[in-house]
Amino acid sequence: MRREPGRNVRPGRFLTGGTERRGVQPVERTEVEGVDYGWVMQTTFVVTILVGAPLVALASTQVTLPSWGARVAFAIRVGAPVWFLTAILVFAYAKRTNAGDVVDAD
Repeated sequence: MRREPGRNVRPGRFLTGGTERRGVQPVERTEVEGVDYGWVMQTTFVVTILVGAPLVALASTQVTLPSWGARVAFAIRVGAPVWFLTAILVFAYAKRTNAGDVVDAD
């Protein structure tokens, strides 16, 4: 059976270069001014979870948080600047080092 690009493709399979392969759907890249913003967003997310969440948890030990509402407000009040600072640092790193640039083997 002949397959046309974009048609008759089973779920979980993708057409690449005329051949069908199993795997993860390719991530689109957005590069403006030499910065891969997809890499910046993904790295910001991971670094904020790995570093920022423990910082917020550690900071919360110094404050009395009597209710869930107070805990949520504290997490937002402290977590948002941590997220923003992380994003700025990751962007600056990407801009200086061309991080996230992947050279295709093709």
